[in-house]
Amino acid sequence: MRIVKEAICVGALLVAVTPVDAGPDFIEGMCSGGSAGSFPGTACGVTGVGNLSTITGGTSMPFGPGLLDLEDMYIIRITDASIFSASTLDALTTFDTQLWLFRVDEFDPLLDGVGLLANNDISAMETASMLGPMSTDGTVVITEGIYYLAISGGAGAGFPGRFPVAAGAAMFDFMTPTDIVGPLDPFAIIDDWSGDGAVGTYVIHFEGVSFIPAPGAFWVLALLAVNTRRRRRATP
Repeated sequence: MRIVKEAICVGALLVAVTPVDAGPDFIEGMCSGGSAGSFPGTACGVTGVGNLSTITGGTSMPFGPGLLDLEDMYIIRITDASIFSASTLDALTTFDTQLWLFRVDEFDPLLDGVGLLANNDISAMETASMLGPMSTDGTVVITEGIYYLAISGGAGAGFPGRFPVAAGAAMFDFMTPTDIVGPLDPFAIIDDWSGDGAVGTYVIHFEGVSFIPAPGAFWVLALLAVNTRRRRRATP
C-alpha cells in the first residue's frame, strides 16, 4: 500500500508551537472583505497569535445578484499533527457539513491546492463532519504545517453535496460517507466547486491548530506571489 506522507515545506519557515490548552476563536467576519473565499487564491488567512479553538462562520444562497456563498476556505496552521482534529459537531452548526483539507505550497504553484483529506459525516446518525491526522485507510498522513481547510454543505443521508473539482472531475469519493478519505488523484489541484449542498451557520472546533502569522511574514508574501502567478496563468 502506498503511503503519502504530507510534509508541508512552509513549516520549515515557522517555529512549531505545541498547543497546551484551548486558544481564542476566529470569526469569518474578520476575513478581508468580511467573508472567506472559495479557492487558495481567495482563502481567508486565520491570522493571530497562539492556539486556535474555533472558527465561526456561515454560508448562504444567494447573498447578492448572481452571487453564491456555498463554501468557505481558510488558511490554518497545524502545530501538533498527532492530535489534530477539525470538527463541526456543535449546537450552533445548523446544516449538513463536509470538510476538506488541501496542501499549501508557496514554493511550487503546481502543488499548491492539492487535495489531501475529506470527510462527509462523523457517523451514520450524525451529519457533522470531522477530520483527523490521517485517512481512514492510512494512505494519507498529515504532518505539521500550513494548510487550506474548506467547508461546504452535504446533501443529506451521506450523499455528496457541494464538492471540490479538479479539471472537471471530483477530487474525492465518499463511497463510505463516515470515512476520512484521501484524494482520487494525489496530484489534482482544486480549480472549481460543483454540486448542490445545504447552507447555514457553522462552528469548526480544532485540536492541534494555531493561528498563522500576521501578513508581512515571509511565507505569506511568498504564498501571495504563488497565487498571483496562478491567476496570470489562468487568464486567457
